[in-house]
Amino acid sequence: MKQTDYRLAAIMYTDIVGFSKMMGENEAETLNVLRTHNRILDEAVEACHGTVIKTIGDAYMVDFRNTVEALQCAVEVQEKIYEYNKQTGSYILLVRIGLHLGDIYFYEKDAFGDGINIAARLQSFAKPGCICFSQDVFNQVLNKVDFHAEKLGRVSLKNINKEIHAYEIETKNTEFDTENEKSDIENIVNKLYEMLSEGFFPWAAIVSFAWGIGLVSNFVEIFTEYKKSKELQTILPLNEEEFSLYLRIAKHRSDYIQHLCSTITIPLFLRFLHVLFSFSFPWHLIVTAVLVFGLIMNSINYIPKRTKYV
Repeated sequence: MKQTDYRLAAIMYTDIVGFSKMMGENEAETLNVLRTHNRILDEAVEACHGTVIKTIGDAYMVDFRNTVEALQCAVEVQEKIYEYNKQTGSYILLVRIGLHLGDIYFYEKDAFGDGINIAARLQSFAKPGCICFSQDVFNQVLNKVDFHAEKLGRVSLKNINKEIHAYEIETKNTEFDTENEKSDIENIVNKLYEMLSEGFFPWAAIVSFAWGIGLVSNFVEIFTEYKKSKELQTILPLNEEEFSLYLRIAKHRSDYIQHLCSTITIPLFLRFLHVLFSFSFPWHLIVTAVLVFGLIMNSINYIPKRTKYV
C-alpha cells in the first residue's frame, strides 16, 4: 500500500455503557434507547461536519476534518444525552467517548490505523459519561474551544505500544452513574501515580515507596503476632475472655493492614516500578539495593524478638 493512501484525521469513537446488560434485561426498551442514541449521534455529527465511517452495534466511529469539530461534537453529544437522561423514565443512557488525532487509511468501506485504535482505547479508558482524548487533540484545541479537562497523565492502553498522555472532560452525565464511581483510595493512587509520571520524581516516589514498605513490615509483624498467639497465651497473664478479646483485636488489625496493602500499596508499588524502569538513570537498582538492605536489617532485628518466646 502506498504512503499516499494514509491521511491525517480526527477520530471520535463512542460506545454505550452496559449495553449488553441492558439488552439482557429488556430488549425492547433498550432498542428504544439505542434509537434515541443514534438520533443524537447522527444530528451532532452532521452539525459538526463529521462523517460516520461505520457503526458497530452501539458503537460509532466518526471522522472529522479537524480536532475542534471533533471535540465540539463530543461535547454536544454528551449535552443532548444529559437532556434525555433528565427526562427519561426508562433506562439511563451513558456513553463513553474517545478522541484522537492520527493517520488512518480506508480499505473496502472500512478504516484502519493507529488513529482509530487509540481513539477506541481512549473510549474504553474514559469514565461513563465522559470524554477522553489524547495529548495530540489537546494541543490542537487549546485556546480554540472553551472546555475544562482533567489531566490524566500517561495512561496504559491495551495493545498500544506508544506513550499516550490523556485528558478527560467530566460531563454532567456522571451524576447518573451509580455503579462505577471511583473510591477515594483509587483516586489517591491515581493522583500519586500522576505525580510520579509528571516530574515530581523522586520525592513522591520515595515517600510512597517508604510508606508501602512500612505497611508491609507492619503487616508481617502483626501477622506473626497473631500466629504466635497460642504460645503467648501461656506467657501473658490473661484469662479466657481477655485472651479472646486480644485475638479479635489482633485479627482486626491484621485484616485492616492486609486491606491497605492490597488496595493501595501493591497497585501503587507496581505503578512505581513502571515509572522507575521508564527512566534512563538506574533508579530501580538504587531502590532495590535499599530494599534489600532494609530487609536484611529488619531480619537481624527480628531474630532476637523470636528467641524471647522460644
